[in-house]
Amino acid sequence: VVHGRAEEAARKQWREQFDVVTARAVADMRVLSEYCIPLAKLGGYFIAMKGDGEKELAPALKAIDKLGGRFETMKTFTLPDESKRCLIITAKVKETPKPYPRNGGKIAKAIRTVVKAASASTGKKVTVDIR
Repeated sequence: VVHGRAEEAARKQWREQFDVVTARAVADMRVLSEYCIPLAKLGGYFIAMKGDGEKELAPALKAIDKLGGRFETMKTFTLPDESKRCLIITAKVKETPKPYPRNGGKIAKAIRTVVKAASASTGKKVTVDIR
């Protein structure tokens, strides 16, 4: 077990060192992927627990690929309190490019830029929740 900020650990000694990296629903799946996939070694896995994985997975697929991952499967289950959760399982299939992970502010700014461009091109308001 390693405690620390994922984006810092993945730029330093812990980059591509772990068989399995896990995370709770602490951020948008695109952001979470950028923090965690760089920590997994080739042949390893990143497993994210999310509330609504289906909603978050599609927008994150491009980021997962860019970061060296490949979506494998999603396992959905119900907790004793009847709330739904899912595990999004991503395999690490290639090395993560050196510029990643960026710091949290740069990731959020990049996502806002994409959302703004999507809103302008479609004429519809596109929103994103980045925690």
